Amino acid sequence: MAEIYQAVGKLSDSENLHKKGLSAKEQSLGAGHRSVGLTRHQLGLLYVEQGKYNEAERALSRSLQIWEATGGGDSKETATHLAHLGL
Repeated sequence: MAEIYQAVGKLSDSENLHKKGLSAKEQSLGAGHRSVGLTRHQLGLLYVEQGKYNEAERALSRSLQIWEATGGGDSKETATHLAHLGL
């Protein structure tokens, strides 16, 4: 639903849902779970769209850390994470 809100321009609603989902995933799966990293990545991209660049950098950096720690390593997805960070 958060991605639908984002697609139709309801960015604040999307952000709220992403944050709720992130909190639930962290509590149930742990902060270092790959699914948490994916949600952080999506939230980071939303922050970019909103012009919240500091928040975007934090979310995308943490997402990359999680991805690498859970076996992402040298993969296409890691390259995508790096590209979104502008590295």
